[in-house]
Amino acid sequence: MSIDWNAVATIAASVVTGIVSIATTRWLENRPKLITYYGSVSTHHVTTQEVPQGFRVFTHEVVIANTGRKSATNIRVSHASLPNYYVMPEVPHRVEQLPGGHRDIVLDALVPGQQVTISYLYAPPLQAGSVNTGVRCDQGLAQFVPMRLTRQPPPWLMRALVALLALGLITAFYLAYLALERLL
Repeated sequence: MSIDWNAVATIAASVVTGIVSIATTRWLENRPKLITYYGSVSTHHVTTQEVPQGFRVFTHEVVIANTGRKSATNIRVSHASLPNYYVMPEVPHRVEQLPGGHRDIVLDALVPGQQVTISYLYAPPLQAGSVNTGVRCDQGLAQFVPMRLTRQPPPWLMRALVALLALGLITAFYLAYLALERLL
């Protein structure tokens, strides 16, 4: 049985074109993209004249950023327990009480490229994992991005890596072209 490579190539081209079209549309689409991550989580031992043996307090930060191309609206930062907090930079916000004792910090909008940090301060037994329960907006859920502080490579190294990546991609496409040419 002989394989009709023209039919296979036609079907494959249609599938690849459809996938590329969907991916391009999704990438170019004007929509907000809300991401969130923990900025820092820490414990402090505080001593005062009134309490010489000291006590512990916990802090953490939640960073919310709109990396999309459209404003995100009605951003809701949900909390199982809402301790002392501070929103930086200072933007208009409100706290809404929800059924079951939960509360939301509500931000009206985040424009593309805007970032807001919410810092929390609380005492034991409350811990970071039992404060925040999620971030969402009218356009969908925020994506939680695990972050780690790392050293940034120098710009010349990044340019060299991009050039090597481009060279590798060009070579891979050329080799694929040669392979297809031999098959056809």
